[in-house]
Amino acid sequence: MAYLQGFGPEGDFLRGRFNTLWIDGSPSAARTPVAWGNSNFTPTDAAWVRFSVDHFPVAEIASVGAPGANLRRIDGTVIIEIFVPINIGEGALDDYADLAAIVFRDVTSQQGLRFGEPSMVNVGPRDGWYKKDVLVPFVRDTVFT
Repeated sequence: MAYLQGFGPEGDFLRGRFNTLWIDGSPSAARTPVAWGNSNFTPTDAAWVRFSVDHFPVAEIASVGAPGANLRRIDGTVIIEIFVPINIGEGALDDYADLAAIVFRDVTSQQGLRFGEPSMVNVGPRDGWYKKDVLVPFVRDTVFT
C-alpha cells in the first residue's frame, strides 16, 4: 500500500475527491459553488458549501519493518458546511447533506485513508443563511522512518 505521507497529499486527495464527485448534470457542473480554504469566495443568493478538514492528536500505534519505522494513525474529520437561503425549508439542506455524505461514506482508499459514517449537525440560521454541517470522520495510517 502506498501511504499518503503528510497533510499536503492528504488534503489534495480529499479536495480532489470532493471536487470530482460534487458534480451533477450534463455537461457536468458543481452541484453548488464550493468555498475552499484560504480562497477568495463570495456567495451568491443560491445554495453553496464550504469544504475543510480538521485533525486530532496523532497516535503512534506500532513499530513496523526496519528499526525506526513507525506506523502513526492520524484521525481527522472532513467538514462540509451547507448554506441555503433562510425560509426555504430544510428539504434542500437534507438533500445536499445526503449527496455530500455519499462522497466519502464507506470509502477505503489505496493510500491508507478509511472513512467512517457521516453525521449531520443542524446549525440553524447564521449570517443570513440557514446552515447544516456534514461531518465525516476518517483515519489515515502513515509509516514514517
